[in-house]
Amino acid sequence: MLYKSPPPAPKQLMGTFTVRLNLPGEAIPGHNDHGYGPLAVIGESFLEPGTFIRMHEHRNDEIIS
Repeated sequence: MLYKSPPPAPKQLMGTFTVRLNLPGEAIPGHNDHGYGPLAVIGESFLEPGTFIRMHEHRNDEIIS
């Protein structure tokens, strides 16, 4: 079964950088957990054209692009 939820409101507004956090379990009726199996959060990142983010380390993150 495919469940579709409305897009979440922006959670982090940092100038030209915006993050929207999707909680996949919340789309499932009667599901009492925000996650779905091992997938807990989907973070969508949006950058405005011309935005620059300096080099930085990601620690204890699993990032899927």
